[in-house]
Amino acid sequence: MARLVYTESMADEAGNVLSPSAMGMPPGYPETTELTVQLEEVGGRTKMVMTHAGIPADSPGAGGWNMAFDKLAAQIEAAPTSK
Repeated sequence: MARLVYTESMADEAGNVLSPSAMGMPPGYPETTELTVQLEEVGGRTKMVMTHAGIPADSPGAGGWNMAFDKLAAQIEAAPTSK
């Protein structure tokens, strides 16, 4: 199994970290969150589990991840299979 852990913050185009309130997030929203991605080979396929600690399930961040994973799933389904 492979595992990647990293932190994430909102930033401007120059990479300067911005406060959550400056980005319109609600009070108490964390400035930095932690992501963990685990990849595991299961029966010739890859299982991915991603955990984004500190993001409430009903937050805009959660919605963004859902959209990104929907796009990823569509790309995988459309890709030709290799034998």
